[in-house]
Amino acid sequence: MTVEVQLAPSDRGRIGRQARLRVKLTQGTKTTAHILQDIDFDDQGKTRMEYTWPPGRYELGLTVEGLRGTAQGLWVGHIEIPESLDQAPTPPPAEPTVEAPIAEIDAPSVTSGPEAVAPAAAPVVVSAPPPPKSPGTATETAAETASPVTTPVQASSPVYALVLDIDPSDIELAERAADLRSSIDRRFEKLTPIVIQAGDSSPTMALNRALAVLQPASDSRAIIVISDVRRKASRSEWKKITASVQDTKIPVFVIGLWNDEFDPGTRKQFKRLATDSGGRSYLLQPAESPVRALEMLDSVLNANP
Repeated sequence: MTVEVQLAPSDRGRIGRQARLRVKLTQGTKTTAHILQDIDFDDQGKTRMEYTWPPGRYELGLTVEGLRGTAQGLWVGHIEIPESLDQAPTPPPAEPTVEAPIAEIDAPSVTSGPEAVAPAAAPVVVSAPPPPKSPGTATETAAETASPVTTPVQASSPVYALVLDIDPSDIELAERAADLRSSIDRRFEKLTPIVIQAGDSSPTMALNRALAVLQPASDSRAIIVISDVRRKASRSEWKKITASVQDTKIPVFVIGLWNDEFDPGTRKQFKRLATDSGGRSYLLQPAESPVRALEMLDSVLNANP
């Protein structure tokens, strides 16, 4: 199987020509492969790697550690590796699709031989939004350096925004967030996730992006924030985003991942935002199961439209 990554022009200087790639292939909670290797990007910011993995249904995570920054990519949904690489899985019948905003670059592609292996969903890379997750759904990803997203998202199914406020250079936290995100995807698979990567921006900026995308949607269920609770914002910024969320009547649910750099002030602001919006906040300890955190989302995300 071939994994290809292409950087946006704005990211090439930050990442550099030579970088280190971390590849994590998982099946549920089981890690099938965890690869660390040095890579070289060409003049167009592209690189390609060849891997051999056993047939199965997997979740794929990528982290690129560059000269002056890090980019993290997660595959939305699953990838399928067939029993025989000569027989790619048959794609589902064509249905009306919802287009996500066009990015500067193509998201990473996964191919096997001359034909692409049809994954269950398209990848999300920190540099750009991907194609729709599956027929009839859409996924929105905000780049670290991008301006707030204002393109309306129209989806046939109920939608929710998933804000990933995680430091991508912390591999352990990134893996915890990826596992939690996978659990959310499985638990609420009938809903359309709109993914917002906070990157280096403040949590309030990422929340503003989420609101800009959700407001046009006819059935916006909630904003879910997975955060390492490290980045800070001014009191006035928190006050503005709280007022904006209350105006839209979209509840905010915050799942904080405990770590040594945890900021109590940010935690307090997240908790207040969740309470004032009609949502809830939950602090997940390192070895704690996410079951209780997921159960608090059930009443909103699984509610009948």
